[in-house]
Amino acid sequence: MPVVKSISATRPVNPPGCSTVLTEAQLWAGLEIKIRDPTTFVETVTYCELAEDHGDQIVRKVKFGNDPELVSEPCWFYPNTMARGTYPNGGFVEDVVSYGPNDELYLSFNCIDVLPGELNGGPEPPPPNVVAARVGAEIERALRRIRELVEDGTITA
Repeated sequence: MPVVKSISATRPVNPPGCSTVLTEAQLWAGLEIKIRDPTTFVETVTYCELAEDHGDQIVRKVKFGNDPELVSEPCWFYPNTMARGTYPNGGFVEDVVSYGPNDELYLSFNCIDVLPGELNGGPEPPPPNVVAARVGAEIERALRRIRELVEDGTITA
């Protein structure tokens, strides 16, 4: 079985029954918060400091789990469309906002040469559908967190 190094997953932003319907502005505001400080969005990120902030380009330094090493991650914002974080290995993750045929919002995570947490390594590479499900779960977690930030008034867009 080939090793999965890159994967994309997409989820509807406002699935039936969601607690709060998110607007594009609220979704984007949440993604900007996530990129600047992913600690409450991404389980494996346990620490983040903003090293540089140039508006649509930042450099953050993060720690993963109990690893004491600070990893420098340059990130770019393409407002209302995409945020991209790069990693030392040359890989990157893109958070992409898009619309369906009936103007419904979608959020995709494109992981290129970098996979979430425990999917990086291990004796047996997981099959692509397992990796896509894990990335999809990360999208759902991010959307739950953005809803919380809207509901508690942090995001007012």
